[in-house]
Amino acid sequence: MENDLIKELRDSKDINNAMQEILNGYNKKPIEILTESDLHCAVYQKLLKIKNISSEILHSEIYWKNKNGKLVYRPDLSIIPKEDIVLCKEGKFEFDGKIGAILFEFKFGKSSHNKFCEDIEKDFNKFMELSKLNKEKIYCYFIILTKDNKFNSSLKSIISKKGKNFKFITNYH
Repeated sequence: MENDLIKELRDSKDINNAMQEILNGYNKKPIEILTESDLHCAVYQKLLKIKNISSEILHSEIYWKNKNGKLVYRPDLSIIPKEDIVLCKEGKFEFDGKIGAILFEFKFGKSSHNKFCEDIEKDFNKFMELSKLNKEKIYCYFIILTKDNKFNSSLKSIISKKGKNFKFITNYH
């Protein structure tokens, strides 16, 4: 079942605008983001400023199960309604994985490097598998920040993909 909060956040422009602000900031002042971890932190901070997003629903690197029930997919950030998370003994938690959620995947590197593009494609394919398992109730933002803007046909092909449950946001053009 898709949570109303997830639907509201997915349909609003707030997240998209926040991600675009980060990319624009990087283009103006690259010293603020030197690593992919810096990008994670910048996004986390921006997301917490959006109405209805709190640290109770915004989590980093939560594992999701694949079709065999193994915990293999770990998006960089996840927005999961707190009602859908069950806290267990010893500080562990679980959720059924068949819930509405918003995921974030980050990539920071040189567009001219083939490995950069391969990593994006690998994350995209994992998300598509996870999306099918969750009956497309999850949405994913792929935030792609390039250190250079050298043409790469593989990267262009990846970020040109369109779908109702994912979006690429990038400074690459």
